[in-house]
Formats: sequence, structure tokens, C-alpha cells
Amino acid sequence: MPLPKPGANYRFFYEFWHTYRRDSKKLKSYTMQKFTLTSIFFLALTLNHWGQRLDYDHSSRWFFGINAGAAWSCTDVENETNGGWGLTLGKSYNWKTGRRISFDLRGRYLHGNWYGQDYDTSNLNSYISGPLSAYKDSFNMTAHNFYNDQHRLAFELVLHANRLAERTNWDPYIFGGIGVTWRQTWGNLSYNDSSLYDYPDMLAGGNIASAITTSMDNSYETRLDQLSGFKWNAKWMPSLGIGLGYIIGPRFSIGIEHKTTFTGMDDWDGVVSTNRIKNDWYHYTSGYMQFRFKTREKDPKPDEQVNTVNNINNFTTNCIAPTLSIREKQFTSTLSTASFTLGTTQIGQSNQLTVKDQQGNLVPFTFNSTTRELTVNTALKPGVNTFTVYAQNECGSTSEMIQITYNDCQFPQITLTNLNKDSSITVTANTINVGAIIQHSTLNALNFFVNGIKSNGFAYNEANHAFQATVALNPGKNLIKIEANNPCGSAYAVTEVIYNNCITPQLQLINPTSSGITVSTAAQKVQIKTIGFNAKTEFSVLLNGQATNTFTWINNVIEIPVTLKPGNNTITINGTNPCGSESVVIAMNYQECQAPVLTLQTPNTANVIVTKAAYTLKVKTQHQTAINLMVNNSIVTNYTLNAASGILEYSFTLNPGLNIVSITSSNGCGVDIESLNITYQACNAPTVSISSTGGTTANQGFLFTANTANIANSQEIKVTQNGTAIPFTFINGNIQAIATLAAGPNVFNVTVLNGCGTQSQTQNVVFNNCVTPTISLVQPTASGITVNEAGYQVQCALSGVNNASEITFKVNGIAKPFQFINNMLTVSLTLNLGINTISVSVNNTCGNDSETFNIIYKQCLAPSIVITNPIQTTLTTTQNTANISFTAINCSSATQILISKNGTLIPFTFLNGVVLLTASLTPGLNTYTLTATNDCGKDIANVNITYDNCVAPIIAINSPIPSTTASQSLVVSAAIQNVTNVNQIALLLNGVGVPFTFNNAQLNATLTLVAGVNTVSLSVSNSCGSDVKAKTIEFTPCKAPTITITQPNNSGLTVSAAGYTLQAQINNADQTNQISLTLNGMPITNFQFSNGTLTAPLTLSNGINALTLFVNNGCGVDQATTTIQLSTCNSPSVVINNLSGQTVANAAYTLNALVQEVNTPQGITLTLNGQVSPLSLTNGVINAALTLQPGVNNIMVSGTNACGTDTKSIQVTYVPCVAPSVSMQQANGTVTNATYILNATVNGVTSQQITLTNNGNPVQNITLNGTTLTATLTLQPGINNIALVIQNSCGNDRGDLSVTYQNCTAPSVGISQLNDTVAQGIYAFNANVTNMPSNLGITLTLNGQNIPTFNYSNGIVSASLNLSNGDNTITLSVNNACGNATQNAMVYYNHCQVPNIIVNSALQSSDGNYQYDVTLQHVYDIEGVYFTYNGQNVPFNFENGVITANVTLNPGANTFYITASNNCGTDTETTTVTFANCTLPEITVNGSIANGSSTTSASVIINASIIGYDGSTTVQVTKNGNVVNGLSWATGSISQNVNLADGLNTIIITASNACGTDSQTYSITKCKAPTISLISPASTVTNVSLAAYVLTFNVQNVTNVNELNLTQNGMSLPGITLAGSIATLPVMLQAGANNFNLSVNTGCGSTQTSFTINYSANVAPPTNDPNTNDDNGGVERPTNSPQNNQPKPASTPNKGGGGSTPNNTPTPAKEVKPAVTPAPAPNNTPTPAKEVKPAVTPTPAPNNTPTPAKEVKPAVTPAPAPNNTPTPAKETKPVEGGGTEKLPVQNKPVKGGGK
Repeated sequence: MPLPKPGANYRFFYEFWHTYRRDSKKLKSYTMQKFTLTSIFFLALTLNHWGQRLDYDHSSRWFFGINAGAAWSCTDVENETNGGWGLTLGKSYNWKTGRRISFDLRGRYLHGNWYGQDYDTSNLNSYISGPLSAYKDSFNMTAHNFYNDQHRLAFELVLHANRLAERTNWDPYIFGGIGVTWRQTWGNLSYNDSSLYDYPDMLAGGNIASAITTSMDNSYETRLDQLSGFKWNAKWMPSLGIGLGYIIGPRFSIGIEHKTTFTGMDDWDGVVSTNRIKNDWYHYTSGYMQFRFKTREKDPKPDEQVNTVNNINNFTTNCIAPTLSIREKQFTSTLSTASFTLGTTQIGQSNQLTVKDQQGNLVPFTFNSTTRELTVNTALKPGVNTFTVYAQNECGSTSEMIQITYNDCQFPQITLTNLNKDSSITVTANTINVGAIIQHSTLNALNFFVNGIKSNGFAYNEANHAFQATVALNPGKNLIKIEANNPCGSAYAVTEVIYNNCITPQLQLINPTSSGITVSTAAQKVQIKTIGFNAKTEFSVLLNGQATNTFTWINNVIEIPVTLKPGNNTITINGTNPCGSESVVIAMNYQECQAPVLTLQTPNTANVIVTKAAYTLKVKTQHQTAINLMVNNSIVTNYTLNAASGILEYSFTLNPGLNIVSITSSNGCGVDIESLNITYQACNAPTVSISSTGGTTANQGFLFTANTANIANSQEIKVTQNGTAIPFTFINGNIQAIATLAAGPNVFNVTVLNGCGTQSQTQNVVFNNCVTPTISLVQPTASGITVNEAGYQVQCALSGVNNASEITFKVNGIAKPFQFINNMLTVSLTLNLGINTISVSVNNTCGNDSETFNIIYKQCLAPSIVITNPIQTTLTTTQNTANISFTAINCSSATQILISKNGTLIPFTFLNGVVLLTASLTPGLNTYTLTATNDCGKDIANVNITYDNCVAPIIAINSPIPSTTASQSLVVSAAIQNVTNVNQIALLLNGVGVPFTFNNAQLNATLTLVAGVNTVSLSVSNSCGSDVKAKTIEFTPCKAPTITITQPNNSGLTVSAAGYTLQAQINNADQTNQISLTLNGMPITNFQFSNGTLTAPLTLSNGINALTLFVNNGCGVDQATTTIQLSTCNSPSVVINNLSGQTVANAAYTLNALVQEVNTPQGITLTLNGQVSPLSLTNGVINAALTLQPGVNNIMVSGTNACGTDTKSIQVTYVPCVAPSVSMQQANGTVTNATYILNATVNGVTSQQITLTNNGNPVQNITLNGTTLTATLTLQPGINNIALVIQNSCGNDRGDLSVTYQNCTAPSVGISQLNDTVAQGIYAFNANVTNMPSNLGITLTLNGQNIPTFNYSNGIVSASLNLSNGDNTITLSVNNACGNATQNAMVYYNHCQVPNIIVNSALQSSDGNYQYDVTLQHVYDIEGVYFTYNGQNVPFNFENGVITANVTLNPGANTFYITASNNCGTDTETTTVTFANCTLPEITVNGSIANGSSTTSASVIINASIIGYDGSTTVQVTKNGNVVNGLSWATGSISQNVNLADGLNTIIITASNACGTDSQTYSITKCKAPTISLISPASTVTNVSLAAYVLTFNVQNVTNVNELNLTQNGMSLPGITLAGSIATLPVMLQAGANNFNLSVNTGCGSTQTSFTINYSANVAPPTNDPNTNDDNGGVERPTNSPQNNQPKPASTPNKGGGGSTPNNTPTPAKEVKPAVTPAPAPNNTPTPAKEVKPAVTPTPAPNNTPTPAKEVKPAVTPAPAPNNTPTPAKETKPVEGGGTEKLPVQNKPVKGGGK
């Protein structure tokens, strides 16, 4: 059942908005917002004079309201505004006079209709099912709409600005609530409830918005909320709103309000969004009337004033009493006058104010009635001054009291910051910094004393009161005093600093490194390093208990020469300085024996080289008990030893190479070892012979080769070229070096050298780099071309030309200027109509060349071929067919087209200038020549397609190649498929070819590696491709062994057990037979060796045991020795029973000690202060009576036996009995800290003999360090009497001190805002401060700068600070006598910027529908933005700083005005937009070749059209800056063939009319396809006998070497150099055929050429005959020899290509262009010379005739030649007097190969 149209109560809104919809554009939701604000504004203007004040007395708090207004929404569907109405009922709270805020609780009923209609379609791709399914199935689109009928009951809280309403009658408020909404959601989905709306048809009409407006029947018949019939949906929803009311009378007000309800759902409008607003909101904007109920009258209370005037504006309850306010009620001043200001309210005259002092006297003041401020300026009295201010009006009175303390004098204050006042500290540095805060004083009133001496070495900052000084300390006590003065008095601070510069003594062993060693020499030198000593007198030395003074002390090192006695010896060193004592005892065991000695006689050095195998070893031995001889790791016993002379002899036969001999001699006192390296060389001097051929050559690449004998490696060889060393390879005695020859003589020298001699050889090679010049046409490519423009550029590539003087260029017989750069001749010509004959000739000392060609200039368009398929004109394919298509521009019929395949014409299809061809390919190269001809000329293009029907080779490595190896020999084995010839295989080691065998598809080779990284590369290639395998392998030769004995870790170890395990780490050895171990000269074989670790169990002999470990791995030897002493006895042990460190008062002292392992007094040494003292020994107990010296006494006891020494020592302080004394280090005084450090000096007592009391109470925490006493006391407030009493057996002493403790509290700082961000540069800073009576001691800084202008009152510090842009650091510090405090705050000042308006839209328009677009910088919301169009306010949109407004322009000028403001300023912009009611021209341009691409065609077809073209449109076309005339734009379009110039062609089309201008650019680059000409080699097949070869090519139209790719046998060759058009690369040829391919690929095309160089060392080398060229494709020069006069047979191999030429098939030569018929050649067969240019055509060749090299274009039809026509000779020319002159014979490469 359809929902009817809205009822009569909504008819007005409905008709109004739908009429507006039909007549204007869609109304945006912001229109309602504008309406709301506008309504508020007009309501304010209208009602401002009507208002009457609130009547609290006679109005009830209950109210009732009615409202009506507009209903609108923000949903997924465009809003259609409708109407609604409602009722409210509520009660007010806190609704009283003077209250700032009051609030209402009210209920609301609301009924309304909300509409929505889209005026564009939405797709239904994501719609699943529901009411819109029919639209999805039919059109997959719809225009969404909905109609919502709603009832709402809600409960709301309303907040009012009550004070504002009292004063102004305006009542602004905000409210929010929650309620239940009942709704029915309908949709208008069908026309007359039957058929669907045809939205596709509406779209086709062009204006769907208008169609929807006129086509919809406004009947909403379909439920969209998944309910049926008239059921209601209910849901709780919150709402927020604002309102503005005006109080008309005491109980009546009117106003407007806006409410937004948040549905919390997305389908409130029946549509679920996919990319728009997620949850729907609906709005209600209304006007209202509110009535308050009348309250019952009250009887007034007895003291209540009743309003006696019957006036609504005269209520007693509205009378307000006055107020007074002041920022600081209490503050302190140091000035005799003070000023303070108070603010007032409800005061209008000064007679309502009174100011009195504390005596009740009136104080004068001033009153500003405008600002209502009272100001007092008054004189102060010392102390507290109290002032009272009274204010009174008819409603009441108030008063305020102010206290000002006048402080007219303050004593100085000193607070030490890093030291304690009246205390003492001890430091070890010789300087100290003294810091203090001194208040109430000045720099000139300060005194500073160090040790009683006044010092000026201090600094004082009067701004922050900081005192700073650096004091140099004296050793001991230093007294520091600061004194401050002012007129009120003085203050001082004293502290004591004790500088302790004492260093604790240290003694460290240098030689020997440890005690307990055994030596075999009596004379020893003992060295001790000393620390902390100042003189030699501070040391005492004892040798075996006897003092000795025979020592030196130099550079803090004691050196003691001693002579040891046999057996145990003890050396004692004592050192004493003021800080203490240190002793060291060294035990040394002297054994009277001599270590063995070995002296070499034959040989007399450890490393010798001999040339004879028989050898006799001679060594002199001394003092040995055992000898061990080893030769090449084998023990030798059959030597002879002469006991009388001590000579050891051993005769043996040396092995070739290194022989290692080791001799070990040992006894109980030591070991001597000699190791010899004897190298036996069967020496032969080296030889070298050069195998390469010298002489003169025209090839720049040269392979120098030589053979050597008796040379082991490349380090024994040097090869130079012209005195400079060059790289080479050395394999199996053969030397090879690839060299690039310098022009002229080249001297190669090879030198070989070994230990037996040297030899050098020299070879001279002359490089004759003279090259016969050649000319190659680049543009044009052939004679006879036709052009249609007079301007033409001729280009020729020249080779062998050194400078421009060797060139002649003529046009029609007249010489013309030219450019010759990078081997390219370039001439820009202006052609004559008709035939232009051009000749180019070059001539140098090696020969000459010339070219003559014709260019026909016709004023018409020559044909142009544009190949469309394939994209690349040179390609390779594996398919046997290919499609070729091209456009023949300026050709109208197939008769103008020729296509040939490999020279044979083939059919094709021609349709509308497009040529199509399906080509059948034959294996190999297929060359398709495309020719287009008309009356104006010809264009030729080639397509080269290689049909590859073969298989590329494959390599499979059989033997894996490791990454690293220690073997120099490497075996390589591989299986190779699809290769049959060894010439197709290359095996390289480090880039040099190596020999291999290849049988049955298997390759095998054995390679010899060099030390380091080696690269092995195997490559194979055939005509179908290539395969490469490469591997790097690192050859690491073996290394000499190394030995590290890990147990024992030091030689000379003493052990007490015979069983001992030796451990050692051995590197670079892996077999036990490489290792030998001896103990006392006897071999040890039961050792274990695994993973480089050797372990050997040993059985030691008593005394010293010598161990020798020897390793030989064939690459070298290493040897390590160590000794271990076996001692089976026990060392002595000493224990002193007396306590060390005790203090005694009696000089007589009894020592008691225990000793073990010493049985006699002779083994014990007792010293007192370094002097030996007597002792008694009974049953291991030592007793001695000693006489102590005053002070510290060092007592030392040493026990010594054959196994060692033990020493113990103690210290005893002898203090003679002296009466004690005490000295208090502090004076009587006053302190503010309860913790007090007492310092005193006491003498003659211990800590147990000290009594300390405070006010009679004992103090326990006493510290006594020497004579310095310190104690920490907790003081009581007031006077503290401190007593220090000391007593010993000799007397007592007392010290008294009176300290007054004044307790106070340290200050504190509290900054409320520690981190803040502000937009204003003036910052109001406030902080709380405690325990600060005044601003003295308060420091405020901003960014490190002091701020003196702050205020301090009642514990609050305030200041106005000028911030810097960005981060600002505020520091507040406070300091009083009891402490200090500091706090920092960070304030970020975000400096705002003035708005900036940028207009983005165009200033002219041809369309009346115009969008105005501006960008607002530094504006972030719509506030402050004012915008008009032609003086009228229009809707606009503001988003992300951009304002857009859609308007309909008036013809002519239209004015847009916009103003933007923020806190920093305002910007204004006025824009004039001109609307011309016409169409802006729009150009579309394209061509037969894509815009911006490159082509080789001579012309291009340009197609252009202009939208909006009419008779007033002006069009200009330029080509490369020149205007093109004669074009017809009658229809607004053209299609024109345009001839292209070389290089970039830029065509610009510009169209203009009254609405504006459009311009389009079309650019195309005419370029030239690359070409390749062989220079060296000159032919496609060449035989050479030298492996080194330099390839040279002439490559035209190539600018980058990266466009070249050269391969040799399928492998890419890097390193090509390109100089101009000449490309070169030295290569190393492999034996046999070397197949090369050079390909070029540029943006204008690609081409390639292949050639073969057969390298065989058996080919005869070139001779030095200057008349004979080399084997690289040269020809013989004519001589007078009989051999050269003989005719050559017809089957002579063609130098340009291999094989024989049949008699009836002469090789085609170069295009023939002579002026006269040549004379008959003698004897029918002259040697072919340069390409012949006769005026007649040769007889046609049979079918096996090879492809002609260059196109032949004779001027006349030649007569047929007989079948046996000889090869034409060189072009001839007439000679004056008759006959002909023979031109010089020369060799010139011909395009395509051959000569």
C-alpha cells in the first residue's frame, strides 16, 4: 500500500522545497546551517529592545514549550528538507539571582517527516537482496530515495548561562539527551505503484537530475526497513543540541534551537553505504515559544526588603553588592614608598571608597571610573604597614586589607655550594673549586683568604649572587675563608681542605720475573720497579740476611748485582715512604754446573745452498751429557764424536731440495739446539728463445711468444715492450704476451733468471699503420635518389684520412666547403632543380678513393616506407613463416611496389597504401628488400629474418670442481652435446687457453693452478647458440708448521711428582710421522696427536728436564723447547704469632713464630727494620727479644731449605709514652643544619681512650684516622655544648665547643604547567614558592637569560615572558640559608601566520557553469572566512584548506571577493572572471608515426582536428619554428603529408578564438638505421697465422658503445672502443675457426654482420716485402716478377670469401661508373683490383651467382658480355694524346664482403 503524500500540516514545507528543487541546483545541508545562523542574527536584532528581566520571585521553575521547524538529515542519500513539530515540559534548577549556571531537566515529544532523494544513479554491484533486487536484476542501478515518518520521546539536560541572561535577556544554552524513536522508512521505487523507473533512459536523456524531478510520482509505496505494513521500528538514540532564547517577559521567552540525533545505524535511510557516510544522523532546526507557570506569592520575611515600585525591572533581588580584588595582599619592599591597585565592581564614584592605615588615618587614593580601579601611592615605615580599603553601595559593603613589609636593611648571607661551612674534607687533587651564593653584598665588599693570605682570584656575579674561585692547595691543611660586608654588618664562611699527596709504595719484579728460580751462574743482576718513592735512602737490600748498599736506583728501577752462593739464596728489598712500607723477597737456587754449548763449523750458518749431494756435517760440542742428531726427521746414531776435541762429524747424501738437520745437546743445567736447512740444487742456468716472428706488420695486435728451460715460475721472468713491463702467461715453459703495437718500431725484451744464471733475448717489430683511405656513403646511401626539398645534408664515412687537406668535395664540378669531424664528412647543400652531380675524393700517402653520385631535386613528395610489422627489422625466429606489413606513403598502386626475398621478387597484397605479405622462411638469413617508387623518387627498406632451425650446445661437468684445494693439479672432465669440432670449444684458465682432449663428446684436461684464486671457464658454441660454465677455485699452497706449548705455559716450572703430561698445539701438520719429541735427548714416541693437539705422558728425572718438540711437514719446520724441574722435597713454612699493625709503648718486644721444614737456626733469617737480629729455634719455635725504634718497625722472618724459601713480615708501631693532646678544628658558632661534623686533632691515644659528649650525652660514632678525629652529631635546637676528653697512661686533655643550631626549612618550587604549547608570544608565568620571605634568593631565567622583572608575593612568582618561536626553557631557582631548589618548564611557542589566499581557478571561462577554487593557507576552519560573488553571499564548501563554490556566470565580468582572518591577521583577494559565451578551441593531433617516436622514413602524415572551430578561429602551424602556409582548415581538420628533416622535427598547431587558445605539439625524430662495414678483417672469411688480432669496424649512426655487441664463438667480448664511427677491439684467436658476430641495435633500427677468422700457426707468416700485404684479406701488389705477369687460373681462391669461382661466374665488383668504355684487359685474366664501374652491364650470371655486393645503377644500357668475360679491371680514364692511363691498384672493402 503506498504512503500518501505529506499531509496539509507539512504542505508548505513540501511544496516550497520541491519547487526550489525543480528551479535550482541541489540544496546542500549547509544551507540549513546558514539558515539557522541567519535566523539567530535577525532574532537578536528584532527582539533586543523588547526584553524584560527575569522575575525570580513571581515565576515558577516549571515551564512548557511548543516548537516547529525543519527536518533534514545527513545520510547516504541526498537530503530533501521537510518539517516537524514538538512539545517540551520541564523544570529549572539553580535558577537564582547571581548564579552563573542554571540547568533544566525536560521531556520532549517530536513528530516529523524526513526525506531524501539522489539526483544521480548508484550501481548495485554489492547489493545482495531486498527491496532493490528488481532494480539490480533489471538495470543494476537505481537513484536512492526515502521517506521517514518518525515519533520521538526523549529526556534532556539543558545548561544555561544564567548570569548572562540576567544582564542581557539573551539565553544561550546547550543540551543533550536520550530517547526512543519510532519510525517507518518508505521508498519511492515504482511509478504509480506498478512499473520501475527507467533510470538508463533518464541517463540517456543527458540531464538525469531534471528527469528524476519530473518523472517521480512522489508516492512512497515500498517499506525499506525490512518491515511490512504500518509497523513501527523503535530504537534508543542519543542527541545533542544548541539553542538561543530571548526573554520577552518575566515568564515568556522565544528562541530557536538545533538538535542532532545520532541513529547509530547505517540503514536509517534504507540504504547501506559502501563508500560514503557510515552512520546516519538526522536534524531538527526549529523556533519555539516557552511559558513559565506563575508561582504563589510569598509573605516577606521581617528583614526582607520588599520592592515597593511596581516595575518589572526593579526587583530587589537583582541589587548587587560591591567587590574588591587585588593580586598581592602581602608583600615586602625595600623602598620607602609603595604603590598598589585594586579592582572594583558595582562602584561608580570615588565617594563610595575609603582607604585607612593601621592608625585609622585616611590615606589618599585615585579612582578611575572607566576602569573602576583604585590606586594608592603612600610612604612606608620600617616594619609592617597595614592598609584597609572600604567599598559601599546601596546593596552592601566590603573591605580588603593589604600588608606591606618595609625591610630597610639586611645582613650579608654566605652559603657554600660545594663545601661545608666550618668543616674539613680531605682530597687527593692539588686544586679545588670553591662555590658559594652570597646575598646582600657587592663585589667590592667581598674578601677571600687562602691560608690567611688575601686573594683576588675569584669571580662574583651580582645578578645571580654566584661566587666562584679555584684554589691551588698546599700539601696538608689549607684554610679557606670568604668574608662579605654591607652597611648592616658582615658575614664569613670558613672551611678546611686537607691535600693528601701521599702515594702507597709498591715494588714489582722485573728480573727475575718470579721467586724460586734455579740458575747455573753465580753472578746475577736483580731488577725491581718501584712506585711512590722519592730517594734511594728509602730502600734497604739484604742478600742472605746481610745488608748491602751495592745497588742503584735510576728511573724508579732498583738494580742489584749479586754473587750467589751454591744452593738457596734470599734477596730482600724493603721500601718505606711516609704512606707506608713494602717488601719483596726473592729466592734463587744456584746450581754449580754449565749448560751445554753447540758451535757450527760445517756449515757455519743455519741456512745454506749446495750443489753437491755428498755432505759432511761438523759441530763442536761442550758440556753435554747427551746428544741427539736428526736428519730429515730421522734419528741418526752412526755419527763420530771426538771426546778430546768435542767435534761431532756425520757424512751423508743430501736429497734434492731442502734437507733439515737438528742437533740437541743437553745436561742437568740446560739444553742447546741447532737446526740447519741445507738445500741441495742440481743447478742449471736458464735459457730462453723467442718463437714469435718479428719484422714489419700492418696488424696492430701482436702475440709475443718465447720458450724457456730451467725456469720454475713466472717470478723468474720479465717481459718488456719499449722498456715497459707487459703482462704475460707462463705455462709449461711457454711465454705468451698479447701486445698492442705502437706506430713504428717496437722492441720486445724477455729476461729469465734463476739461482744459476740469467739470459735475455730481444725482438724488433715495426707496426706500419698506413691505411689506404676509403669512402662509404652514409647519406645518401646510393646514387640517383630523388628529394623534394632543396636543403640536403650529405654525409660520408671516411677511413684512413688524417685531416681535411686530404679530401676534395665538389658539386656539379664546383668545390664546396665541408666539415670533417670524427671520420665523418658532412656538407649541407642547397640543391639545384634536376640532377646534382656530387664527387668526393680522398688521397693519402697509402692510396686514394673517390665516389661520384647524383641527387635529383624535384618539387614533389618522394615515397616513404613505414614498416609496421615486424617491430625490429633484424630478428631471429624459430618459426618457418613470418608476417610483414608496411605503409607505402605517396604510393597509389601496387605497380609502384617491389618486394624481393634474397634477390628474388615475390608477390604481395596492396590495399589503400598498406602492403601485406606472409613470408615463407628458409633456414638461415632471409633478406626482404622493400622498394617504393614514384615520379619523385624511391625509398628502400630491408627486413632481415634469420630462421634458426638448429640446436644450441650443452655442457655437463662430470668431475666436480672444488672451491678450494691444496693441490696444484686440477682434473676437468665434461660431456658436451651438439658440438663436433674442437674449434667450437674453448677451455680457459685465468683467461688463457689450455690444451684438452675431446673424444666421443667427452672433454678431459689437467690444469696447473697458480697460487690464489683461479678462474676456469669452459665455453662451446655453434651456429645455434652457445653454453658457458665457469668456476673459481682457490689454490692454497701448504704452510710451514707452528708449535705452541700450552702445558707447561712457562719454561722452568718446578713440580714435585715425576709423572707429568706435556701438551702442545701444532698447526699445519696432520701426521704423527711429521713430529718428533725428546726428553733429555731421548726420543718420546708414546704421544697422542689429534686435531692439532699433542699430548705426551712423561716420567721426569730429578732436577732439570729438557724437552724438545720438532715438526717438519715438507713445507717448513718449527721447534719448541721447555724445561721442567722435578723436586721431591718440601719448601719451608713460616707463621708469625704476633699481631701485625699493633702499637706498643715499650721498646722491648718479644717475637714468637713457628717454622716447618727447617731444623737449624742457619736456615732462618730474622730482620728488624732490615737489620739481622739473633733468634733461638727450639722444636720449630722461634723466639727473639727485639728493641723497637720509635715509629713503625718492620719485622721479617724467612725460612730457607733446598726446596725453597718462605717469608712472613709484620709491622709494630712503637710510640713512647707521651701525654695526650687535643685540638678542636672548629670555632664556636651558629649553624642551620642539625647534622654537625666535628673535626679535631688528637695525639697519643687510641679510639678506646677517647670520650665525646654533647650536652652531657655520650657520642659513640667516632672515627679516628691517625691523629684525625671525626664524629657526626645530631644537634638540638639552641646551644649545644660539645666536650672531647682523651686520656692515656701518661695523662689527659680536653677540648670544648659551643654550637648554636638554628633550625629552618629549605625552600621548594612548584610550577603548575611544566609543558605547555601556546600561540601567543607573551606568556604569563606563575609558580608557587615556599620558605622564601622575599624575592632575594629567587632567580628566573628564560632560555638561559636572567629575567629580573618578575613579581613575588604571597609565595607566588609571576612574570610576563617574551617567548622565542619554538621551544622555550624557563628555569626557576630559589635559595635560602637552609637549602635551594630548582625546577624547569618547557613552553612551545607556535607562532601563528597571517592567512594567504591563492586563487586556483581560471580567470576566463567559456562555460557558464563555473567552479571558483581558492586555497587558504594558515586557515583551519570556516570562522573568519567571508565570501561573495557579484556582491551576493553564495554557498561554498571548505575542506582541507580549499574553498570551492559552484556558480552560474553572467556574461562579461564576474567579481569574486573573499576575506580570510585568523589571530595573526587578514588577507583579502578580489578576482574578476570573464565569461565569453563561446567554445574554447580544443586541438587533437596524431600522425602515421606515434608522437615522440623515431623513424627512418622521409615523411609523415599529420592528422589534426579542432573542436570549436568556426570562421573566427585563427590557426597557425609551425615546423621547427617556421610557419607552414597553404593549409586548408575549412572543416576544422587536416590530413597532410609532411617531409621530415634529419633529427628532431617539432610541429606545433595553435588555435585561438575569443574564448582562448589551445596549442598541441607533435614531435618526431628522423634518424638513420645503423650500418656496419668491415675494415679489419676486410672480408667475411680470413686466414691468419698470428693469434693476436685487432678487429676494426666502421659503424655508422652509432653514438654509444653500449649499442654494440660482439661475440667470439658465442661468447660476448667486452672492451670495445668507439672513436667516431671506428670501433676497435684486440682479441686472442683460438686455434681453428673463430666465428665472430657484431650486432648493432639503436633506436632507429638494428643490423648485424658475421665473419670468420681461421687461425693456424702453419700458415706462412707475413713477409717484410713492402709489396705484399698481410694475410688478413690483403691482395698482392703488381711487381715486375715473372710470377706476377702470369695469368691466374679461373679457380683461384677469392680473397674475399673462400672456395673457387667457376669460369663463367665472375665475382661482382663495386658499382661501375666510368665515363668511357675501358680498354680490353691483357691476356684475359688480370688480378682483380678495385671495383670496376663500366658503362655496360656484365653478362647475367647463372643461378649460382652470389648476391651482388652493391647495387649497380648504370647510366646507359650496356651491351651483353660473353660468358667468359674476365673480371673487370680498375676504372680507367683517357690520357692526353690517346690511350688510357691505368689507375693505382688498391684494396677496398665492398659492402657485403669480397673485394
